[in-house]
Amino acid sequence: MNGRILFITHQLSRTGAPIVLLDMIKLCKRERADIDVITMMDGELGEQLHNMGIDYKIMERFYPEKERLLSEWSRYNLVVANTIVTYEVIHVLNGSKIPVIWWLHEGRQYFEYFASVIPHFGTIGSNIHTYAVSPYVKSVIKDIYKCDVPMMHFAVYGYEGEADKHYARKRDVVKFLTAGTFSKIKGQDVLAAAIRMLPDEYMKKAEFSFCGNEAAVDEEVYTSVCELEKDYNNVHMLHQLTRQQTISCMEDADCLIVPSRIEPLSAVAIEMMMTGGTVLCTDVCGIAYYVEDGENGYVTSSDDPQRLAESIIRVIDDYDNWEHIGKIGHQTYMKHFSREAVEPDIVRIVEKYMNLSKRIIFIKGKLETLDYFIDQLADSADKLGIEYYIINTGIPESYGEALEEYVKLGRCAVFMINQIGLLLSENGQNYWKERNIPVYDLIVDHPYNYADALECPPADINVIVIDRNHEKFIRKYYPEIRNIYFMPDGGNEAEGRMQYKDRPIDILYVGDCQLSTPFIEIPDMSDKGMEMYSTVYNILLQKPGLSIEETMELYFEAKGGYTKEQVKQYILNYGFIISDNVRRYYKLKTMHALESTGASIVIYGKGWDARDEAWQPNVSINARISSEECNRMLGKAKIGLNCMPWFKDGCSERVFNIMLNGAVCLTDTSKYLLERFEHGNELVFYNLEDMEKMKQNVCWLLENPNAASQIAQAGYEAAIRNDTWLCRMGEIAKMMGKMR
Repeated sequence: MNGRILFITHQLSRTGAPIVLLDMIKLCKRERADIDVITMMDGELGEQLHNMGIDYKIMERFYPEKERLLSEWSRYNLVVANTIVTYEVIHVLNGSKIPVIWWLHEGRQYFEYFASVIPHFGTIGSNIHTYAVSPYVKSVIKDIYKCDVPMMHFAVYGYEGEADKHYARKRDVVKFLTAGTFSKIKGQDVLAAAIRMLPDEYMKKAEFSFCGNEAAVDEEVYTSVCELEKDYNNVHMLHQLTRQQTISCMEDADCLIVPSRIEPLSAVAIEMMMTGGTVLCTDVCGIAYYVEDGENGYVTSSDDPQRLAESIIRVIDDYDNWEHIGKIGHQTYMKHFSREAVEPDIVRIVEKYMNLSKRIIFIKGKLETLDYFIDQLADSADKLGIEYYIINTGIPESYGEALEEYVKLGRCAVFMINQIGLLLSENGQNYWKERNIPVYDLIVDHPYNYADALECPPADINVIVIDRNHEKFIRKYYPEIRNIYFMPDGGNEAEGRMQYKDRPIDILYVGDCQLSTPFIEIPDMSDKGMEMYSTVYNILLQKPGLSIEETMELYFEAKGGYTKEQVKQYILNYGFIISDNVRRYYKLKTMHALESTGASIVIYGKGWDARDEAWQPNVSINARISSEECNRMLGKAKIGLNCMPWFKDGCSERVFNIMLNGAVCLTDTSKYLLERFEHGNELVFYNLEDMEKMKQNVCWLLENPNAASQIAQAGYEAAIRNDTWLCRMGEIAKMMGKMR
């Protein structure tokens, strides 16, 4: 449960709702949440918070400072507002991006009293998650506001005795206990009147003790109990006790009486069940929903001294049934209110709503394609309600004071592509490291192009790769990188795509063709590395399913005598040369095969005109276009060609762009794509070693437009569900949510 939680309560008195909130605070602290507390009124529980290392603030009003509080509280992952009295907190946060749990403990009279100031539960903002503490509170909200809210019980614990000894105990005098603030609501005056109605023979069999908060009492109620104590030797005023003292009294008592006129649940009744004792409660108590009269406790009418007196007589007469009732009552406690039953639910609810996502700082400004990716992610962040800030490396003002102000809001993470912005510094120190801001770096090329920062990370880097072989490569050679995630690029659907049957382009390819790269001499090899180049290059032509690094590793392993570090350096310094030449070979081979079909082929990209022979008239070579224009052109093509950038267990964005713009995706294979898609269903695979089969498939697609259209539609449906930039932004948010 990593994250920051703000708990807001109406008071810190040693009464029901503040006590159970304190227990929730303890639980969240045990689960490693950072806790802050605001109370509207100080009280005895403040000392316990200080002992836990939690400072708290006192604020009586919230709404007059709405704008300031919205800004300050935005650093929290969750706000928990306790009781209906914190309604101003709900008005402040209603409709904001800050998730709130509003935990309600009150009876009907409170809802009626606050009716003019609390928000309507049926129209409350989606960020406000209301929970009732009991079925009683739930039913009140349902009755008044005609809306259903879920329940969140509190756990009751702190008894170290043996419940079975309690409910098995037998003695001549029945000890009754009543615990609660002396007030009309708690109904001690009703109990005092009921005791006076008891026949003498039953008074001789009973003993009554009262305890409760005396800081703010109802004088009439308090006096009725004090006078009762004066008149009867078997009535005792225990005054205000600590919780542990109260539980000790429960352990000594046989039955707890809860005579309340209003009682949404009754923590003391649950505590009595915890110890194995018997409970007699009024029918307005929330606990009454869990008590079957005469089976696991006793239920009587509220605000009726005569019925309460009759129920007390019944308890005394039911002597032989106490053990059964105490045992079943304890089982009720274990099932509904024990830590084992309740705390996992509280943790689940809190984690469900905690906004653990970061405020994201995106960086762009170097390359058009990568800027396009960032723009798509930022647009997706908007749709997901994720806050973000964009640094444009071409606009110095974007990483000045405005950035610093955004960082001060807290909970930031930076997202970049290919390490653009990683080395941002201030006063000679890495900007991200100095501010403890985690970096998420999407590497869309082979990691060997970014070796320096992987070797000695200048900040807390979390690397995202688009090929699972790249993840293995980093784990093998760069142990300093602890967090590595696999996530292919996303795709984007452009506006204005044409109906399949109307598309004028048979085959479209958008991308460059690598130029032939001369083999660079390797000084520490006797033949300057020519044999290594030739061997690895030819192996890849024979076995195109192998990756560059895998093939080079196999070569040096066969040769023997090379350390892991030496092999790594050869891959870093010379692997790209082999990659460029192999990729050019297969791109030209693929395009030559397609050229021979006579289909109309349109290419946008560099390097294609550097071919020994001229292209046939059916092939149109054009200059590079923007990423957005590439997608628009895909919306005019029947078939979109993808030549994998030698990723053997991953995928680039081109596959999903083709699918999302309604063309049939024709692509060479990778392990990842073969796991995701079925040939002839969502796309069409081709084998680099069987160009003739590829030609046959292309001709079939062009001759069968209805079938081809169905493949294109299936591809679109698959990609729109799982492979848009919106999907990828969701994955990134989850990655960031796992980090502190």
